[in-house]
Amino acid sequence: MNIPIYEPGNWFWEIAETGEIWSSARACVVGVDDPGYIAWASRPGSMPTMIATRADLVDVLERQFPDGVGAGLRVPMADDVAHERAKRLASGFDYDFGDARGVHRIGTTPEDLAGWDEVSKFAGALIDTGMPAGTIDIFTDTGPVSVTAAEWRAIEVAAAAFRQPIWVASFALAAMDPIPADLENDSHWP
Repeated sequence: MNIPIYEPGNWFWEIAETGEIWSSARACVVGVDDPGYIAWASRPGSMPTMIATRADLVDVLERQFPDGVGAGLRVPMADDVAHERAKRLASGFDYDFGDARGVHRIGTTPEDLAGWDEVSKFAGALIDTGMPAGTIDIFTDTGPVSVTAAEWRAIEVAAAAFRQPIWVASFALAAMDPIPADLENDSHWP
């Protein structure tokens, strides 16, 4: 009986939960009609390693390559998309006040957004009481600046224009089967 030698860089795994075939050489899911898989499987004794779930495969590969050598072999999951989305949402954006205040980098980390909540409530209260020109002192990533309640609302609109496309891209990525191995590549994001 011919038993193939295990080659971590050229091996196939069959994921029982989905019926997918994972190629370590290509770092992605391939079909049973993939030429690389067909050639590999035609060797005497070659059979893919059976594994129950995608999560189990990730666990095995991460243990097999703890130093990151196998990072490209990781099967991206919805949690990976959520992590990348959070990183991009927290990266901030530039806002041009269009006057002497110039361009400020607006922070969007979770801590920043907690502060945004306070400013938004204050801006809303000023607007609701007929004072859209009331000023609020804020601190951006660029430095301190005063804004009116109406200007704060414009910053919120700019933030939505920055954030919404990231959310939309993340939903599209999470729905892909398989999720692209290079999901962190800017080509997948706005």
